[in-house]
Amino acid sequence: MKFLEIIENVRGNHPEINDSFISVGNLLDLYELPNQAGVYVLYSERQKFPYPWESSGVFYIGKADNLNTRVIETHKKHTLAAKSNQRKGNSLYYPVYEYGASYGVSCIYCLCENSKELEGKLLARFATVNGAIPVANRKHDAFWYLFPEL
Repeated sequence: MKFLEIIENVRGNHPEINDSFISVGNLLDLYELPNQAGVYVLYSERQKFPYPWESSGVFYIGKADNLNTRVIETHKKHTLAAKSNQRKGNSLYYPVYEYGASYGVSCIYCLCENSKELEGKLLARFATVNGAIPVANRKHDAFWYLFPEL
């Protein structure tokens, strides 16, 4: 996956992104992540999604004040519910959960203090490599301010 490889050695548009990411594998097999702030990338190892300039397994980039709460207690819970068709309250969940349920979901994360800023920079970096933000992300203010011409 071109984007995941680029994260570790970012140059060009956002050389200040040099944080180390930790790969934790399949989200559905995880039981715990740090109770700290950070950013995370959700991707499929078996499916590449078409973007205007490239294809990538990445379908979501997010931030959390507490990675364990956000990723394990929210993403894992709802992805498992969607996968087993046990959705609570709605017949359709947010795309991030549906993509994970349909295509598999692996996770990498990075601990950081200013997670909103790093998330915006990662979204911008992804967009400048692929021509769009990840398919399951929605408009994100920390990303769009980097492109005032839009």
